[in-house]
Amino acid sequence: MKQVWLLLLLVLLAGCSSEKEKKGNLSHYIPDETSLLIKSTNFSTLSSDIKNNSFLAAFSKMPFHTFFSDNLEFAGYINPASEVLLSTTSENDSTHHLTLITRQHPGHSIPEKTLETLSYEDISLQRLTLNNSIIYTTMVDSVFIASSSQKILETLLLKRKNNKLKPISTQFERAYSTLGAQDISIMVNAERFSEVLQKAFPKTEKLPPFASWISLDAEVQPGQLKLNGIALAHDTIPQLLTVFNGTNPQKNLLAMVTPTSASGFVSYTYDDFDVVQKNLAPFQQKNDTLADNAALFASLNEIGVITKDSEKIIGMHAISGTITKELLEPLLENHSEFRDVSIKKLKDTAVFKNTFNPLITSTPTYAAQLEDFFVFTDNTSALEEIITQFLNETTLGNLPYYEEHMAKLSSESSILLMGILPNLKEHIIGKVSDANRKNVSDLKLGSHRLLALQFVYDSHFAHVNGIVMETQSQSRGTGVSQLFAINLENELLSRPQFFSNHISKGKDIVVQDVANKLHLISAQGRVQWTKQIDGPILGEIQEVDLLRNGRIQMAFATKNTFYILDRNGKEANPFPLKFKDDITQPLAIFDYDNNRNYRFVITQGRAILMYDSQGKSVSGFTFKKAESKVVLPPKHIRISNKDYILIAEENGKLNILHRTGKIRVGVNSKFDFGESQVYSEDANFVFLTSKDEKVSINQSGKVSTQNLGSSSKNVVWELSGNTKVTLDDNILRINNQKVELPFGLYTTPKISVSNRRILISITDLQQQRTYVYNSLGELLSNFPVYGTSIMELSDATNNGRPNGVVKGGSKEVVLYEVN
Repeated sequence: MKQVWLLLLLVLLAGCSSEKEKKGNLSHYIPDETSLLIKSTNFSTLSSDIKNNSFLAAFSKMPFHTFFSDNLEFAGYINPASEVLLSTTSENDSTHHLTLITRQHPGHSIPEKTLETLSYEDISLQRLTLNNSIIYTTMVDSVFIASSSQKILETLLLKRKNNKLKPISTQFERAYSTLGAQDISIMVNAERFSEVLQKAFPKTEKLPPFASWISLDAEVQPGQLKLNGIALAHDTIPQLLTVFNGTNPQKNLLAMVTPTSASGFVSYTYDDFDVVQKNLAPFQQKNDTLADNAALFASLNEIGVITKDSEKIIGMHAISGTITKELLEPLLENHSEFRDVSIKKLKDTAVFKNTFNPLITSTPTYAAQLEDFFVFTDNTSALEEIITQFLNETTLGNLPYYEEHMAKLSSESSILLMGILPNLKEHIIGKVSDANRKNVSDLKLGSHRLLALQFVYDSHFAHVNGIVMETQSQSRGTGVSQLFAINLENELLSRPQFFSNHISKGKDIVVQDVANKLHLISAQGRVQWTKQIDGPILGEIQEVDLLRNGRIQMAFATKNTFYILDRNGKEANPFPLKFKDDITQPLAIFDYDNNRNYRFVITQGRAILMYDSQGKSVSGFTFKKAESKVVLPPKHIRISNKDYILIAEENGKLNILHRTGKIRVGVNSKFDFGESQVYSEDANFVFLTSKDEKVSINQSGKVSTQNLGSSSKNVVWELSGNTKVTLDDNILRINNQKVELPFGLYTTPKISVSNRRILISITDLQQQRTYVYNSLGELLSNFPVYGTSIMELSDATNNGRPNGVVKGGSKEVVLYEVN
């Protein structure tokens, strides 16, 4: 197909006549059936602009995008000297045509081709056949036209012959005349385009025609797509845009009660309900509108619909919440209370549908007042989520990236459509045709979070503004908010970890995938680098400062290699170290005096190997081999200025050694080691056995054992400083505080410290919910959140707020911020 378009452009260039010819009006050759028209004044950059725009590039596999991108590939070879019009028409559900219209201009010779001239009834056109593709071309009045449809060209030539060439309609001509000198402009036949969308989204509700023509100038930048233009509606034919004729736009506030889990909303504003009611009449049956509620809706200046999953939530903003509450009272009855907010039940669930049909067709059941807002839902759980986010100031309207998008638009509008892109994608999957479902599912929208389109009604037309852009803005307020969720190419093998960034003073994120690729991701959600390593990492990645200059490296071991990498993914000399025999435990790192004079310990079955920061074997460490297989990573513990190295063996022996490797504390007992590390507690060595017994060994080697009395026989714990956390089935104990969790399958608790704030996270793998508690055992606001692994917390963004990184989907890394 690309070769065909290149060929037809060369035909255009070669077909220039030396005679002075009549110049036709390009817009008169646009097919009447056009649903979408693209005008380009700089055609040579059109293809690259689309490819380099991060939002449009995400749709590269969608049929609509492919339809254009394949046909614009020739822009790299040929640069038309004047503006180009591209018209799309639909012959049926599966057959679409593209027609190109531009000026004839000088050019190059025609390459080898298959070219046939068709002449009949005073009509002459050419048919080009190449690689089973057929394009029809003609030249008339210095206008070059090419189309994938022979019928379209024949119709245009017959009109020209009969002197009937003219714009599609008066409305089209008026809209076309408003197009500016942007590199790219777009015109949408709203009547025809709505039919195309209905076919693409067959499960969506069918609406009356919205407008006649929408003309837009597009500003395409790599990280932003901005639209500005007008929308026109017929005066005599009912179209939804005319509902706002005679009203003044108001400020859109619906985002303040829109939960971040919603896929989007549409907001309608007005200053005179009587006018809106009159304008809605042509779309309604005579008994649809209930005049008794006119006073209620006249007390509002905004009403809209929030889409969350399959539910349509109605939100209203009152001029005065007190007045609207009084007018609404007869329609409500008491139901329950949530967080001191009264939840009501709606007696007349059809009141909105009867009044605002077809703009609103929902029949909600439950209601709540939030200051000057009133929210109506199908179920109480959705209402409780909105109440929670509203009280915690974490709704969409509180987020800076919402404010950033709105700053690009008018402060007031008659209609505002807002899509929360990550959620909207999931919502659309269930609405699209079967043919497009996989393409939508595979969309990677990156840091594009919102898509906004507004209509500001003026006299007999509406101004149109649209914006979609990349944003890394953080959330604020109380509770927790998601900063980003990024999907990698492969499924994750390990949980995401933080890694110190000495430049930003924050944290990056490091994670390994199943292809044994290591990824470093910034706190803004961008993959900084990807490095192939030779196998799965044993245990966790640890941080070192080999040069003692504050520049942190990551250290870890795989089955056969000991790696140290800098923050750019480069190997620190003389590492990596390769090993013939298998490494059987995670890398252990000892920093005896906290002076970064590291000792790196490699375990190979029974053998213990120790290396210094130069990668040289430490000859002074005499413990070379255990009696049996080492079952836990060697551990260094310091108690009262004394160093102890602990090595647990499969035969039950616990070696407690000097720095030199000689026995420091003799222990005569044998133990059934589980997965618990050895910790220090009250100047003793403590650990849990596989039988859920707590073992305590003092510095003289005396052993005491305590049966924990667990009914589950599945006790796990973690100690860090003075903080001790244990989990026994669903009972979480943080120091002396007992927390009863819902029954589930939980990860080991994780103790994190962020800005001297101790936080404890734990994830229910069955319900995919991550909980975060403070050191007093209090659940942080807005938790649990979505998560499928242990969550680590730290101040990744260096703004004083903790961030939590966790695995989301199988390929997904999610970063939250705790406000």
